[in-house]
Amino acid sequence: MSDFLVNLLGERLVNSEKAEIDVQALGSKLSVIGLYFGCSLNGPCRQFNASLCEFYSKFKNSSEHKDKLEIVFVSSDQDQKHWQDFLQEMQWPALPFKERHKKMRLWNRYKVTSVPSLVFVEAVTGKVVCRNGLLVVRDDPKGLEFPWGPKPFAEVVAGPLLRSSGQTADSSSLEGSYVGVYFSAHWCPPCRSLTRVLAESYQTVKDSGQKFEIVFVSADRSEDSFKQYFSEMPWVAVPYTDEGRRSRLNRLYGIQATPRSGAERGQCCAPQRGAMLGAVRGRGRGARAGQGADPANRREDHGQIQGHGGGDTATILCGRRGRHERLAARLHQPARGSATAHHPGHVGPSQVRARRGGDHAHGCGAVRG
Repeated sequence: MSDFLVNLLGERLVNSEKAEIDVQALGSKLSVIGLYFGCSLNGPCRQFNASLCEFYSKFKNSSEHKDKLEIVFVSSDQDQKHWQDFLQEMQWPALPFKERHKKMRLWNRYKVTSVPSLVFVEAVTGKVVCRNGLLVVRDDPKGLEFPWGPKPFAEVVAGPLLRSSGQTADSSSLEGSYVGVYFSAHWCPPCRSLTRVLAESYQTVKDSGQKFEIVFVSADRSEDSFKQYFSEMPWVAVPYTDEGRRSRLNRLYGIQATPRSGAERGQCCAPQRGAMLGAVRGRGRGARAGQGADPANRREDHGQIQGHGGGDTATILCGRRGRHERLAARLHQPARGSATAHHPGHVGPSQVRARRGGDHAHGCGAVRG
């Protein structure tokens, strides 16, 4: 483990007292590293830092797993004094200020696009355990769910689901179907545009006889906005008042921005060939497409993502009006690689990877067959 950590972090870290810490001496019991990407000049980072300090203190003082976790600060500060002053507020070590190359390698390896970000990774392999550590700190302040690995989709989504008509359905009704998980919000203009296209594609797939459903996970700022937006949707939704379930789904897929889609196969279904919403069948044990995917299990190239390994996967990239009908016509056509359709006005496509029943996400933002 120590050799891997030295390769990942370098031989030395520093703490708030400017003392050097030997990475090999972090401890043989260490199983999870929290990589905290931040900047002293960023307001949300300073706000989150206070919450993280409280979380870290409680974990180290009371958790039975206190020796299994360490956090390492990866700064994007350009000024050394700002970096040093910010480090004074932290109880955990940091990459030295001068190690800009190592910092950039970590940003690239874990596909970090914004700060603050907290990514939990395995200390032995560097694989992502949970990409959205910010939600871990908020939802599990005592660290009772350590090491915050993924749970089966059926367990996370379990509970009543709403329809815009006012009726309810139990999540068990999803069993045996391909399920798209749609993270969106009324306040987001690209979301609303995508929703209109998605509704047409949804109806096309339903009319073709496919067993398919979409679950809306709202990021709206009020229940009234949620109700107004959901009234435009033909699929089901997690109740807005069930904030815990919405948050757990966000954690499962590492969602940090909207619009975004994820996909699941009903937990109890028998394997069958097929795809959903204009997906094309790919080969591979793939990472879920999108910013939450595990970089160890995916290849990204100009918006196209393809998994590697065994098993069936389907990649869906929902997008341009008119294109969805042509893609939907390819439901039963085998193809190589991924289909890509960008949505006008949206930076990058909304991406989905479908997978087989009985699987569960490998890491908060990754799906592995």
